[in-house]
Amino acid sequence: MISSECFPTQPRPALAASGLNGQNFAFIGYLPQDASARTTQIQQISRAVQQSGQTRIVIETPYRNRQMMQTLVDTCAAQTRIGIATDLTLDSEQIMTLPSGDWKRGGLPDIDRRPTVFLLQA
Repeated sequence: MISSECFPTQPRPALAASGLNGQNFAFIGYLPQDASARTTQIQQISRAVQQSGQTRIVIETPYRNRQMMQTLVDTCAAQTRIGIATDLTLDSEQIMTLPSGDWKRGGLPDIDRRPTVFLLQA
């Protein structure tokens, strides 16, 4: 069994605060490090959330957060909602959910090297 102490952030509070579907969700975990493989998996996840309405939760090592967020915004449909939960339980905690198109137009959040949980839902 994996202890929650192993993870700097926890998916459950991120899901609860995101405003996304908390009744039907799947925790995916880490995506591939390779950029091409990561993009392919995000495409698959994006299609799955469009079809099912299910929230999908992914995590990334903090030093790759910027690349993850950029890939999510570039890959997901404009209406796909992307939630981020950064620095949970800290004074600097930040939780935001916007459609991918809004993230693209408004700029990406400053989440570099900060523990972040990513959530996607159609």
